[in-house]
Amino acid sequence: MNSTDLSPKTVQALGNLRALVSKIGETNRDVLKKATVTEKEAWVQEIATLFADSKLDVDDMRKELRPLPPAVLGAGVAAAWAAMDEQRREAHIHALSSLSSGRSGPQIVALIPRLIDKFPADALRLFLSVSVDNREQRDRLAVDILTPERLAGLLQPASPEWQVLKVVSKLITLTESLKATAAGRFAVVGFCVRAATEHRLDSDWREVASQLRGLISSLPESHQRSLMTSVPPDRREWCVELFGQPCQAGAHPGSGTVGPVPVAPPTGVEEPSASPKQPGSTATVKPEESAIADDLDADLAKLLAGLRRQVATIERAERELAVFRRERLDLRLQLDQARSERARVVEEAQSAKRNLEDSHERMAQKVRELGERDRLAAKRLEEAQQGAAEHEREVARQREEFAADRAAWVKRVEVNANGRLAEFRNALGESLSRVIGNLPPRNSPASLDLCTLLLTRLYEILSELERKDIHVRLG
Repeated sequence: MNSTDLSPKTVQALGNLRALVSKIGETNRDVLKKATVTEKEAWVQEIATLFADSKLDVDDMRKELRPLPPAVLGAGVAAAWAAMDEQRREAHIHALSSLSSGRSGPQIVALIPRLIDKFPADALRLFLSVSVDNREQRDRLAVDILTPERLAGLLQPASPEWQVLKVVSKLITLTESLKATAAGRFAVVGFCVRAATEHRLDSDWREVASQLRGLISSLPESHQRSLMTSVPPDRREWCVELFGQPCQAGAHPGSGTVGPVPVAPPTGVEEPSASPKQPGSTATVKPEESAIADDLDADLAKLLAGLRRQVATIERAERELAVFRRERLDLRLQLDQARSERARVVEEAQSAKRNLEDSHERMAQKVRELGERDRLAAKRLEEAQQGAAEHEREVARQREEFAADRAAWVKRVEVNANGRLAEFRNALGESLSRVIGNLPPRNSPASLDLCTLLLTRLYEILSELERKDIHVRLG
């Protein structure tokens, strides 16, 4: 587990539990044996702090806290259940189903009574998954949930028949615990009658009744009378199956107590009757009559012993028959559950098949769309390549035209320039000719007047050049 970005309370709880796990390993679990109730409650609160923090991974927590007692771990998770979101609860229930019964059982037993009031659906799922064959778990559940208020959470309106039957079978098994009280057994019988009534367990009622009959017989007579009055009016035939006698006519809840209906003695057995003695008469017993009476007593004793053995055999057979019926009910429940699971798996397979077909169709459609896009892209690429080739040819043509135009223009500019240059030269020559028209011949003697003339003509030449935009810098 990574402690980054956790609240200080979570970090502290995490550190304390890690230190506890380390001590458990160092002391070979002696620290657990010596722990007080206060220390265990503190562990429960720290575990609840961790499981309530959504930033911590549930799987990582379970792995680190594995050395802790499963019951303490289950109590901690139950304390955090209200703060956990639906996904986190579902993940924990799924993880419990993957553990061994020795690890998951105590946790589930600790969770069920703590969740059954506020989260009955989750408690029902856990109760269906826990084994009640373990004596410690059976005793703990018998103490914690065998009350009318808590049993009501195990009867959900939307529960299928196999689920109701499994709950009934498990509850009847819990009544076999030595910790189960008469009030708890009474609550279980009332729950079973209510479940059979609300969920119409007509087809499997006889098997449920065979398991309840022995349980009802162990209850006080006042409890039996109260249960007899709770049988619905349209289910009066249940009285014979449950109580061994029919309900009194008109009996219903609130009508008062219902007494047992007298049962006639078995056919062929006559009750012994004594003849009243006449006043003043004396009875004399002869030796022969005394011997006959002794023989009859001996025969009666043998007969009673035989009857007791037969009764014991019948009771043993009834117990074995009840066990057989319960096992058969469990098998039917498992079969119904397997059928329900098979239907669910088939539905999931069909759903997966439909999803696969939809995915295949979507992929095929996507492949077709990609093929169409590829075809359009190839067509556009071909058009672009053709356009590029056409553009290159146009550019080459324009280059050739530009080169030809450029050569023509260069030639025209050159001819024009040469003409203009010739005109300029001629104009310059004519201007200079006008300026130096009176210039003395070459090698003439240089007099002062001549120098003045030459200087005047030179400046006239410079002025003429400046008029032609030819500037000469002097000095």
